[in-house]
Amino acid sequence: MIPDGWCKDVVNWFDDVQKAGIVWHSRTEGVEKLRERDDEYVYVPSTLRNELLPQVWVGEYWDAITPCLNDYIAKYDFVDGLTSWMFKIHSVGVGQGYHVFHQEHMKQQYNDRVLAFMTYLNTPDSGGETEFLFQHKRCEPITGRTLIWPAFFTHLHRGNPVLKGRKVYLTGWYNYT
Repeated sequence: MIPDGWCKDVVNWFDDVQKAGIVWHSRTEGVEKLRERDDEYVYVPSTLRNELLPQVWVGEYWDAITPCLNDYIAKYDFVDGLTSWMFKIHSVGVGQGYHVFHQEHMKQQYNDRVLAFMTYLNTPDSGGETEFLFQHKRCEPITGRTLIWPAFFTHLHRGNPVLKGRKVYLTGWYNYT
């Protein structure tokens, strides 16, 4: 879905931001969270006004994912009116990930989330699937593959551990405006 070259550029950008020390680590969210997840990430606003963040590739991503959203809306006769104000880029090493089944709409502050999306920016050597509990499906992380799914309890999911290599992915949410 998303071109390999674009994915590689974003991974390189993330690596530069990581080296500069401007990423968050899930461990900073508290000891309780550490049992659920272990990764590094950075938030990227939908509209950028910062020299550090390359506006061009953010716009290219939205241009590429919009047809996916439109296909989803058409397939499920879904009423449009959704927006996304940001996404996150995650880097997951060996043994890391978000291993607890969860939904994207589970806390009060996230109650406007309607759809979740994810694009794999690289392919780890082994492991790192996104597993959907009730759908009995594991999606292999392949560079450029994009997933869109409902943010609700019907689509509990988790990130299985990366066994070899590293998984870098972009994720976010569509909300009602």
